[in-house]
Amino acid sequence: MVNDYFIYGNHDFLAIGGGQGRFGLWLHSDLTHGYTQHCLTFNNPILAPGNAFECVAIEIWDFQF
Repeated sequence: MVNDYFIYGNHDFLAIGGGQGRFGLWLHSDLTHGYTQHCLTFNNPILAPGNAFECVAIEIWDFQF
């Protein structure tokens, strides 16, 4: 891990991973349009056949202590 850019969000989008202006996973606020790139946080490959994708399902977990 190179940086601490795990997750970021605002009213317009949710982003996971980052660095040098790239997000490992970027999801629009409509929760249907997304984008993936290699990012420094996770050193990941792109997570879809192409950079842009349409999200047909989403699963969110919450861990409460």
